[in-house]
Amino acid sequence: MKTCKNFKVRINSVQAIQMAATRSKYGSPELFSRIWKNVVEAMNESTNAEDFTDYKHISSLSHQLSKAILHLTSLIESDDLVLLRAVLFGKENTIKSFLEKSPENLDRKVCLSHLNSLEKKGLDAEKLSVVNSLTSILAATDTEVEDEKSLKSTFKPSYD
Repeated sequence: MKTCKNFKVRINSVQAIQMAATRSKYGSPELFSRIWKNVVEAMNESTNAEDFTDYKHISSLSHQLSKAILHLTSLIESDDLVLLRAVLFGKENTIKSFLEKSPENLDRKVCLSHLNSLEKKGLDAEKLSVVNSLTSILAATDTEVEDEKSLKSTFKPSYD
């Protein structure tokens, strides 16, 4: 997913990560945080195409990585939060920039709702900081996507 030279293989591996429908399918919190780490690292590597023909696959890979982050976010449990703090540290802008390009508004809203429900569970300060970090990433990208949609809907083409 991170370093394979074949972009189609990378896209398929990211899609495979999204197939598990429940959190239990991802194993322990340690394994779940490693999956998160690999997805975030793959975001950093996603634009490194050595062959010109691979450039046509970059946007597809970026889209799948965004969907994977949203999917994983929707499955986070309170036990995952401490380990995710290290994964997210310093990577917030990378995640945000990918999500800004993604049209997955419904998934964003589901994630925000899920994070809100986690927040209501009375988390300690360390876990709450991770929830707040993810919420700020998702809320910022959600607002930016909504602003862009409203601009598009106010544009009225005129024909001469």
